[in-house]
Amino acid sequence: MHQHHREKYIVDILQGLRSFKDKIEITIRNKPNEVDEYYSYLIRHYSSIPHEQINVSSEGDFSEIINDYDIFISTYSTAVFEAAMSGKYCIFYQATGMKIQPPFDGKSEILYADTPQRLEECINDIVNDRDNAKQFNQKDVLEYYVGSLEKEKVYSAIEASLKNILLEKMNSQLNERVSR
Repeated sequence: MHQHHREKYIVDILQGLRSFKDKIEITIRNKPNEVDEYYSYLIRHYSSIPHEQINVSSEGDFSEIINDYDIFISTYSTAVFEAAMSGKYCIFYQATGMKIQPPFDGKSEILYADTPQRLEECINDIVNDRDNAKQFNQKDVLEYYVGSLEKEKVYSAIEASLKNILLEKMNSQLNERVSR
């Protein structure tokens, strides 16, 4: 069976979680432009986890949804940092074999899985409270990748970025008007 990366990613994760099926609740957070039925199809056909334990949604604020869970499994995404800063265990799942920079390179602090079996091992590391499961959540590690975690500095950096984006957009619009 030929699967696209997105399908392989979801199917692999569902397979990697099957041994925990009596102990877990899963939310698949899709993008707003994706259809929930697509994921429902994958769940019906490839999951041994009871369907009522799996929620598919693009609704709600990510920071509120993540609070309901202990573990965050993701592909390459900045949401991994947000989940880690919220104190959640994070697992990076690499379904494509693509070479990616740290911390997503399979050699860094974040738990890394590229097969359903390795995903199961990562979850067991978390359940058994192994030290490697906590490395990515350490303040110094997160600050290495994202900068200061002090709210004032983070907000200031975000504000500066937004101002730069707005200025670039305004300059672009002005240049368009001038060139007409």
